[in-house]
Amino acid sequence: MPVIYAMILGVVFHLLDVPLPEPVVTPLDYIVNGFIAIALITLGLQLGTIRWKFDLKQVLGVNTIRLIISPVLAFLLVYVMGMSGVMAQVFIISSAVPTALNVVLLEIEYDNQPEFSSQIVLSSTILSMFTMTAVIYLSQLYFS
Repeated sequence: MPVIYAMILGVVFHLLDVPLPEPVVTPLDYIVNGFIAIALITLGLQLGTIRWKFDLKQVLGVNTIRLIISPVLAFLLVYVMGMSGVMAQVFIISSAVPTALNVVLLEIEYDNQPEFSSQIVLSSTILSMFTMTAVIYLSQLYFS
């Protein structure tokens, strides 16, 4: 994957304080600004072509791990580490976000169950309306 090499090169440039020339930065800015739109279009196309036969047990299992068990583990880790305030809240809330769109893009690229990953992204995004509300409330209640 060329992205891994680009990340390594980016870290090296950052550590060595090597600035990128303007002719390289401008096109990269355009690519960054358009990535979300292209990723969402790709997800929409994938959702339009998948066979909607949910394996409810697997989909709910993955979503339970991502949306419930991860925040519970984050709460425990924050408590054990003695963290508090905004840093603790950010750590907990970021552990409860729905499955990222990047999963679908990688599954499409490598043709490794893109229908299943599309279902996970869609269902975790819908279910996160409820779980994120609870996680944000609890993190503010206990770690303010």
